[in-house]
Amino acid sequence: MDIIVDQAYSYSYGMSAAYALAKGKIVLSGMESEARANGIYCDCPVINIRPNVQDIADKIASVIESRSKLGILSDASRDFAERFHDHKEVARQYAEIYHRPKQ
Repeated sequence: MDIIVDQAYSYSYGMSAAYALAKGKIVLSGMESEARANGIYCDCPVINIRPNVQDIADKIASVIESRSKLGILSDASRDFAERFHDHKEVARQYAEIYHRPKQ
């Protein structure tokens, strides 16, 4: 099982993390409560990290110590990516916005 550390100085994850989620990887990145509050990310499996070595090391250790949950986290990553980053779903959302009546 791979653990991917993405950007730590952000409120949400980046494209590298999105690709990693699609591969079922466990992702550590910025994922602050403000990002989770928008509704889309409320069940996001990304583990929030702070931009300091100790916090990142502690989160990695916590994941490793939770070996029994690694499969669950991996499945949650893949599922999340399929629901929110699938190219067909993204295209559908763009089409929906494009075809909305102008106000």
